[in-house]
Amino acid sequence: MKTLGAYVIATSIATLALFATSCSRPTKFSTILEGGFNPEAAFRQHGYTVQNETRGEGIRNPVYGYGWESWCGVLTGTPQQVGCEAVATLIRDELNKTLGHGSLDQLTVGTPPSEGHALTGMLLYNQEGVHGNMYVWLTPAVSNTAISYVIFLREERLK
Repeated sequence: MKTLGAYVIATSIATLALFATSCSRPTKFSTILEGGFNPEAAFRQHGYTVQNETRGEGIRNPVYGYGWESWCGVLTGTPQQVGCEAVATLIRDELNKTLGHGSLDQLTVGTPPSEGHALTGMLLYNQEGVHGNMYVWLTPAVSNTAISYVIFLREERLK
């Protein structure tokens, strides 16, 4: 009788441990969210000056399977460089380079905004068991010599 009771208790503990670990599998985020994506470095590499940059704001919650990060600042460059479409293409290309494949592009497709107007859109991807939504807001200065940018990335575990 004692052996049967010990067996039931051991089996119950093993079942609960198996159940607990299968329900709370921690998320491993993609290389994008883990520091592989660096838009400021890409901007500088292409000749832009980055001012008022803010990076590193974000949260990673591997237990619940989501994380986010944001980047923002002001870009200045030569007159040939300063344009929302060029910056949007640079952001898309940097994301795709970091991914190692293309993203679903809802940022640079369609009719570009008229000069002096903001450009907004999304880039979407699936990688390493997570889905990513990258929201981009680009707003040119009235003088058309600078662009304010905000990039917000959110990843969540694929089910």
